[in-house]
Amino acid sequence: MAIIVEDGSIVAGANSYITIAGLVDFLDNYDINLPNNIHDQAHLLQAKDVLESLWAQYKGEMVDPATQSLQWPRKNADLFGELIPETTIPQRLIDAQCWLAYYDHIGYTLEAISNGKIVLREKVDVIEREYADQGTSLAQPIFKKVDNLLAPLLNPSSLTLTTIRV
Repeated sequence: MAIIVEDGSIVAGANSYITIAGLVDFLDNYDINLPNNIHDQAHLLQAKDVLESLWAQYKGEMVDPATQSLQWPRKNADLFGELIPETTIPQRLIDAQCWLAYYDHIGYTLEAISNGKIVLREKVDVIEREYADQGTSLAQPIFKKVDNLLAPLLNPSSLTLTTIRV
């Protein structure tokens, strides 16, 4: 599957907010030296899946739910009190996808909220999963950066990624 980037024009079949080359450029700005396998698109797609799992928490609503593949672009969403144009993908969302893809690449298992439960632990051999109770806070310093990027795009009463285990 190829990476198809949503640019705000409701791109058919979009599955990412940034290209692999864009991810590499983003991380280069932070002097992060990437091994060759960062180019694996699975990291971008996993990061996108985490962002998409927040669908009910984003401000506003999808511009065209019948045709758009991803949660953004959105209408009636604001950023620090300014309305976000309906043809815009917020840079904060793109940056969050980049950081999540990088964390996925370096070995953190990104798990979105599933059935209202937070994945605390997952064992691969002889599959085992442990869930947290509702309201459990699992803040991790590495996710604070992503939380800070996404917080202004979420409804004030929403959970943030500190409730998602990496």
